[in-house]
Amino acid sequence: MKNLWIWFVIAVIAVGGYIALSKKPGTTDTETVKIGAALGLTGDTGEWGADELSAITAAVAEHNAKGGKQIALVVEDTKSTGTGTVNAVMKLVTVDKVDAIFGPTWGDSFQGGFPIVEKAKIPTVTPSSALEAVEGKFDYVFSTWWPQPQEIATLIAHMEQQGYKTVALVRDNDAFNTKFMDLFGAALPKSIRIVDKPSFPIGTTDFRTTILKLREEKPDAVMLSIQDTSQIGPFMKQAKELGLASKIMSTTSAESPENIKKFPGYFEGLAYSYPDTKNDPRLRELQKASKDNNGPSFVNAYNAASILIKAIEESEGGDIEAALLRVSAPGIGVKEVSFNEKHQIADAAFKIKIVKNNSFEDFK
Repeated sequence: MKNLWIWFVIAVIAVGGYIALSKKPGTTDTETVKIGAALGLTGDTGEWGADELSAITAAVAEHNAKGGKQIALVVEDTKSTGTGTVNAVMKLVTVDKVDAIFGPTWGDSFQGGFPIVEKAKIPTVTPSSALEAVEGKFDYVFSTWWPQPQEIATLIAHMEQQGYKTVALVRDNDAFNTKFMDLFGAALPKSIRIVDKPSFPIGTTDFRTTILKLREEKPDAVMLSIQDTSQIGPFMKQAKELGLASKIMSTTSAESPENIKKFPGYFEGLAYSYPDTKNDPRLRELQKASKDNNGPSFVNAYNAASILIKAIEESEGGDIEAALLRVSAPGIGVKEVSFNEKHQIADAAFKIKIVKNNSFEDFK
């Protein structure tokens, strides 16, 4: 159902090149601002891109229904690859000539689009990029993804609560995962010792050598982060089959309904960090209206759309980048969305969730 929703939305947007969603009668072309969306709708980030598209579409439709400057949304699929991201962003900038961009999905893993928007001076707000993992400084790139220190602190607090004394940091060579593990290791208290830091190429599917080594080292916990979230399933399956007794922990990307459907029972006990969006009735309404998209990027994408639209409304002389640094907008899941000098949001909170009885639950 989610894939059908994605392609329905894309088909609607593609008619005539782009469409101003819910455009009010009587508005003129001069009152329309064209915004691109470079989202991972197929491939490894497909679940995240679907949520981002649903949230952004909802926010744009709400805005356009109010009148005033209309937003025309142009959607490109990054195909969850570095090349696909570059191609999507390049088309939005050079062919569609957008005024701003949402995305790209997982921009920390697929960073090739950022130099393009920087050179073109196109403000870009990404819902799912940890800026700590982005190489270089970009004046036109902003992110509504949670700053990493808060997520790391939540994971470490859980480890301390559980009495873990040793941990292995296991990752592939993805930019986000590499930076995350570096920050994680640096933040660990002296009471928790790192016993190993194995890494492997992106796309690895056979983890048995790594798992057998971990079984010998017997860390209390294994902190796991893999770019292709579908490969967390094989790791969990191989770990159970080889008798790895360590508790396995992971990041937000571990919450994948597809994974536990394909590997029922193998994810049992996996603990992971997840954005702690408060019980916001408005958020629940939006998720229900948007085909029950509940992934971690939904909130951030809606908030990205909200603050970018606010910046467009209040930009002076069309300077959207400057407006992004001074405006704030009501958020969902959080009270307010605004950017600090690092182009990140400040209001960030995480909680621990666990897989129990083949479902995702809050850890208690």
